[in-house]
Amino acid sequence: MTAPFLPEAPWTTTRQFWDHIELNGKEVPGIATVEIERANKVDKKKAKGQHGGDKVYSGSEWAKVKIGIRILTKEAFDVFRQTILPMLEPVPGKKTPDVISIRHAVAEVRNVSAITIDKVEGPDIRDGAMEWQIDATEHSKASTEKAKGGYGQKVRYDGLQYDDQKCAILLARYNSELALAASQRGLAAGLSTQMRQATSNFASASLTTTEQLTKMQSDREAAFNKALSHDENARRIQDEMLANRCPKAPPK
Repeated sequence: MTAPFLPEAPWTTTRQFWDHIELNGKEVPGIATVEIERANKVDKKKAKGQHGGDKVYSGSEWAKVKIGIRILTKEAFDVFRQTILPMLEPVPGKKTPDVISIRHAVAEVRNVSAITIDKVEGPDIRDGAMEWQIDATEHSKASTEKAKGGYGQKVRYDGLQYDDQKCAILLARYNSELALAASQRGLAAGLSTQMRQATSNFASASLTTTEQLTKMQSDREAAFNKALSHDENARRIQDEMLANRCPKAPPK
């Protein structure tokens, strides 16, 4: 099944999806780029008295994630500074970094759903835009409780096994989709209120034009459709949680 955050081809017509990123369920303003690199762990075994040797793989390194954010307006910068930057800034004296969920088309393809922040650079002004660079590392916490069946397995109250790490990620994504749906519904409700007020004042020297009302209606419909899309994503994740026997899966 195609990942919910990955747009359908042809990707030349869906550029806006690749420009969009969410961190901890919050939409990051501006235009985003994401690069992910994951390498094998290599043990080089060299024979005595000879050149060269064998290359032996021993698992893989955590993926390195590079995020670029390009901000074009003061309004977008205000949102970035108030809601995004505080979660990215390193905290002096803190021994364990915060884990941040990430949603981006590239991250979906590379199966990276959580990161820890290594470094933040910026702001840098280029061609009239503000640019930020974020270096991060994939988060993959090892489970301290293993059972038969593989890595990260735990046993539910009814004796069935489940993957605790996968279930935690699914639950975070599910809650994120619900929050985004509620946010879009709130936006649609606010626009409905504005339209009612504008319509009631339309005949009494209101400054609201027909074009402005049309735009409000278009924005309201777009917000409502986004809410429906997030609802559908939440249902897909709910099905996946149930299929994986996650103990905190919301019931149907």
